[in-house]
Formats: sequence, structure tokens, C-alpha cells
Amino acid sequence: MKKSSLQLPKIELGKTGKVLSRLGLGGFHQVEISTEIINNVVDIYQEYGGNYIETARGYGDGASEKKLGRVLEGRRDDFILCSKSEAGTADAIRRDI
Repeated sequence: MKKSSLQLPKIELGKTGKVLSRLGLGGFHQVEISTEIINNVVDIYQEYGGNYIETARGYGDGASEKKLGRVLEGRRDDFILCSKSEAGTADAIRRDI
């Protein structure tokens, strides 16, 4: 993956020691496009230093999560992935994940 000379600004994630891009890549509209296009978008996002992706089980009944899973295969550790849940308890959230 080539790296652009232009890079997205970064911020530390609380006290975790992890650094993420201030501009996240949202997963909602990934339901409407092909995995190939998502792969191209993620490639470009990563080229500019993006490493924070959010999605949710509710986006297309899990379609966004599934497509992102395929796209991030082999490079999952390069990203901080956030998947939201509508569950009301910690146990229910774990089941969602």
C-alpha cells in the first residue's frame, strides 16, 4: 500500500495508547455498493492514513460488517474497527459481536 504525502490528522484514543484518524470511514452506505468498490475506498482511505472504521449490525442486517470483514482480511490489524449495537446489556452486545 503506497502512502500519500497528505495524511489525515490523528488523535490518541483515550488512555489506550492507540492512535486513530480523526476522520472515520462510515459503514452505512457500504450496504448499497459492491465489495469491490468498498475495497477501493478502503485502499484510498488507508493511503491517506485513515485507520478508523465504524459500522453496525443494523446496517443491512449485518451486510456492512460482512463486506468489511472480506475487505479487511489480511489487514485487520491496520484498523480500529467500531461496530455499534442496539443491545441493552453487555451480554447482548457480546452476542452481537
